Amino acid sequence: MGINKAFEIRIGINSGFCDVGNFGSNLRMEYTIIGREVNLAARLEQAAEPGEILISSETYDLVQGAIQADARDPVLVKGFSEPMTVYAVHPGNVAWTGACGVTQRDRPGMHVEIDAQRADAALPEAIAGLDTALGLTRAMGMKTLYLAMLRRYLEGRKDAPARIRQALDGGDLKTAELLSHSLRGISVQIGATRVPPDAEALEQAVQEGPPREVPDGLLGRLDASLRALIAALDAGLPPVAIAP
Repeated sequence: MGINKAFEIRIGINSGFCDVGNFGSNLRMEYTIIGREVNLAARLEQAAEPGEILISSETYDLVQGAIQADARDPVLVKGFSEPMTVYAVHPGNVAWTGACGVTQRDRPGMHVEIDAQRADAALPEAIAGLDTALGLTRAMGMKTLYLAMLRRYLEGRKDAPARIRQALDGGDLKTAELLSHSLRGISVQIGATRVPPDAEALEQAVQEGPPREVPDGLLGRLDASLRALIAALDAGLPPVAIAP
């Protein structure tokens, strides 16, 4: 047909917990997936060049033993306040995983096998305000993914109370409710103990629309519990390994 340019696509991949199911009403129902992690995957796709695969730092933590990828300059994407660390996957240079989770790679004159089951991520036994056993279960038992979730929480949830307060000050109760709901959901996923009930109480108070003093008091309690958890994560999480 006279088309000389090859067909190319962009791919963005992110890893995390999302809401999956039927959404809508009786007039229109759609089975889909929504959430912050989905939005980031879509933004990475938009940031990729034609034919390129960009992955998030959470995905890289899970696959760095199986693929080669180069760190790119942090990308500032719509809907995220902080620049996101991304990696570009090397095409055609993917290892394969055999039985028992052993990753193998063959090169001329070299054969390497990596048993991922023996290389366990360093997870603290206890972090104040966090049920690590529950959080690890929700991360499907993968310590690397769980640590990535905790680091993302540490980086991305510090300003949640300020954003809720800004919405309340502007009279935007729907946004305040959604922010409280989102914070509660992700806090439950990581196994937080104090933050979810405080966020749920604030969410219900905003729904009921009582005098402003009630949400303000609940927001103060949520702010205190979140600050305590953030401080515990900041002190308890192992440092991120930086490749030479």
